[in-house]
Amino acid sequence: MKRFKYLFFLIMLLVILLGRHNKVIEAASQPALYIRTDRSYVEPGGSYNLFVLSDYRKFSAYSGYLEVGLNCNADGTSCSDIRQWKDFSGNPIYVKNGAITVNIPADTQPFTASNIRFRPNPNPEIFSWSNPITIGVGETIGLVDTTKYFIMDEDEIIFQGENRSFDTPISFNTVVGFDPESNVCGTLGKVMYFIKDTEYGYWNPQTPWITDNYNGDTGYSKKNLLWPLAYWEQKINWHDNFLTSTGARTYNYHPSLALTRENNFSASELGQQYKFGSLNPALPGYFLTAKFVGNGWGVGNNQQIVGRRWGGDFCSIPYDTNNPSQWSVHTDKTSLPGYSDVLRLKFYEADLGFVTDPTKYALREDWYFAKDVGLIRIDTKNFCPTGWGQYDKCKPCTEDEDCLNEYILNPHTTLSRVGPYMPPAFEGDANGDGKVDGLDYIIWLNNYNQQATNGASAGDFNADGKVDGVDYIIWLNNYQP
Repeated sequence: MKRFKYLFFLIMLLVILLGRHNKVIEAASQPALYIRTDRSYVEPGGSYNLFVLSDYRKFSAYSGYLEVGLNCNADGTSCSDIRQWKDFSGNPIYVKNGAITVNIPADTQPFTASNIRFRPNPNPEIFSWSNPITIGVGETIGLVDTTKYFIMDEDEIIFQGENRSFDTPISFNTVVGFDPESNVCGTLGKVMYFIKDTEYGYWNPQTPWITDNYNGDTGYSKKNLLWPLAYWEQKINWHDNFLTSTGARTYNYHPSLALTRENNFSASELGQQYKFGSLNPALPGYFLTAKFVGNGWGVGNNQQIVGRRWGGDFCSIPYDTNNPSQWSVHTDKTSLPGYSDVLRLKFYEADLGFVTDPTKYALREDWYFAKDVGLIRIDTKNFCPTGWGQYDKCKPCTEDEDCLNEYILNPHTTLSRVGPYMPPAFEGDANGDGKVDGLDYIIWLNNYNQQATNGASAGDFNADGKVDGVDYIIWLNNYQP
């Protein structure tokens, strides 16, 4: 009898999983708009910009009216509340050349539009629903307070990593820490530092293509990094409240010494310094995140500028305004083993036009932060321009799906936090008994398709406020028969 019950249980799981899998496959076969907003939190009387692409990989801008879907399921295959997208006066909104500015009347009452999706209206090509976005007007309910994720504790953190740029992966260790609070070129902040035990480690790891581009000189990879960060603030003209990096200072590394702050940042070992700025007054040059973000938040600055100097005063380095580059950041919520509430910051540092031009270079880095813990993982990948030669492991953005994939599937370097860290939870363990089993499935099932405020105890394993198919997948991935 027990065997029959167990078999029946597995059959029911398979039916649910296959049903959801078929819906996902069906949705994936249809085109979908790609949506980003440059502000997740907007005060009444303010505005935000919505960017709409009809083909993300070709960077094709959309023009036309939109239909908005509310109360959508987790995978975006259906929405129960569908209407034409209109402004606050009731007029249909027209997107022109991939962008539209949405103005919020000053007398608007606070509200949050959570995980809304879009598709063309009319929709002759049968587009499926877009990625979700969240906008909070006058309130931050439903938004992510990034100060609770980008934790700047002064206890040093050890990361273990792999450099996979070579035929045989090379292991390394990196220590990450923060100096005490200080004045960062006129603004309060902290200096973040990276110390590595080999030239193949992060920050700035050695790779075949970078070495070749430097004519065989590997000195670029034999550096540790001081990274001054200015706290979240909204300066005059900036359109949001940003955490920013003011620049970078490099120091000769000493792999034979202990990986401590004292051993690796002597003033006599200071190398090249970089100061970050912007020709766009609405944006800083090197922003890491806004204070409040939601699904769909993403900002790009194609007018980033850098100043360089060997030695001397860091804050007075002049900018080179002749060679602007591109910097962009996207955010989303996810989960990792042991951490159900994770914020990902996806960074691109690149030559202008890298998405469609194979002669342009790009670097992508995905940083993962667990709530109340801090940085737990980094994945990085280079995209080599054709002018650098042919490399099996480094292709232009136009030839490598990882450039625009949701996740980096084949990173060149990856780092994972090993301690100190908060004890990992058992993802999918709804009843807290230390194992993920059928009892946890029953809790998920009883709360399926409902709003939740109790997190994992209600089956909401990714803590996004609802119990849905994403939580089921988390349970299934950790199921222990």
